[in-house]
Amino acid sequence: MKKILLGLIAVALVAAAGYFGFDFYAQRRVTREVEAAFEQLRAAGAKASHGKIAFDVKSRTLTISDIVAESGAQSPASVKIARFTASGLGQLDPARFSADKVEFGDIEVGVTGLTPTIASLTYKAPQITVKDYSGPTGLPQLPASSSIFELYRFAFTQLASINAASVAVPKLTGTLTFSA
Repeated sequence: MKKILLGLIAVALVAAAGYFGFDFYAQRRVTREVEAAFEQLRAAGAKASHGKIAFDVKSRTLTISDIVAESGAQSPASVKIARFTASGLGQLDPARFSADKVEFGDIEVGVTGLTPTIASLTYKAPQITVKDYSGPTGLPQLPASSSIFELYRFAFTQLASINAASVAVPKLTGTLTFSA
């Protein structure tokens, strides 16, 4: 009887260690993948940083806070996202992933020094929600030119590689500042 009880306790301990070990492993792997994506941006000459990364295995939810990225181009484009949350994550193949719902909170996208007459262009949105998202796992190479047309082409090419059932932007504010 004593051997059976010790065996059950050992099985329970191994099961608990496996459960928490898998959770730790998944968190570390997701953190490495996010760091690799940010390192890809830095290698292209951009400045990129983020805050805390959290991943919940049960709900397959990734949360990243305080994302800031700025291109290294002559007319720098910047993106600031206070909170990124993707829930129901899955990977269709090594090059694409999917999410049931993706939410961006407090987004600011801006470009400075567009033309001699336009000093800056900034868009702000308090929230963007994307449902049934499917897109590439990595970021494409940023354009070599800092031309506004190249930046738009880059953005439209990225959008063309994404599938989504719906995108909701309840409020979007654009600000255009002219040079003196």
